[in-house]
Amino acid sequence: MKVVVLCRTDLFERLPGANKNKLRRDWSVVLDWYHDPRDPRASALMDLANLRAQVALGRPIDVVDRFFPPKIREGEIRKLVLDHTRHTPRDFGQLLGSTQRIAEASRTSRQHVLSREQIMSGLRDYSITYFLPEIRDELEGYFSAAEIDQIVGTLTAARAREFSFKDLKAAAAAVDAGALDLERVIRVLFGCSALGTIQTRTFNGRRSTRFTFEYRNRNSSVSMNERFFLHRGVWKALNLI
Repeated sequence: MKVVVLCRTDLFERLPGANKNKLRRDWSVVLDWYHDPRDPRASALMDLANLRAQVALGRPIDVVDRFFPPKIREGEIRKLVLDHTRHTPRDFGQLLGSTQRIAEASRTSRQHVLSREQIMSGLRDYSITYFLPEIRDELEGYFSAAEIDQIVGTLTAARAREFSFKDLKAAAAAVDAGALDLERVIRVLFGCSALGTIQTRTFNGRRSTRFTFEYRNRNSSVSMNERFFLHRGVWKALNLI
């Protein structure tokens, strides 16, 4: 008899014990769905969607190539849809589901490729009905229901995708949420990848910008001195577009 335990990586890392790394190295299979977004076609999430569609249809199919245009005004389509997720099967599946519902509501034939308007409507539906509620659920246990409402109100009042800790403090005061422990709020939001950090560097006269999210690197940390960047998945829900 074998006992198989399924555990989220971030929760496993919080468990006490001196032999966790031994368990992980010798007795576990780590499912890491993150893939460099510069090569989105190689993402395992794409393979997963295609395999699920193949089971449903009874034949091989590339879902994105079949139903999406290669690119729209906002960018290359594979990178665009992945950037709206935290590179998890649940996020990606829900995004495709939202887009499918929009197509069915507009009575689009399965023989047609989705239009830009349908794709953007699908991303909006995903942001409002899935991604933001999912982030709210992630905050449960750390904050009360009233505090979670204040956090969402503060992020909305900031009116920006990118902001500093000082900006967030001003937004909290504007919505009477000044009693929130904003440092804790930032750390929890970073831990569930609702926001990341931005580092801007200049090397040999060239300026580069780097974004850090925990889902990309579990060893990353957050500092209150950095600038913060909201995950693209919440932009539409917070009316930032």
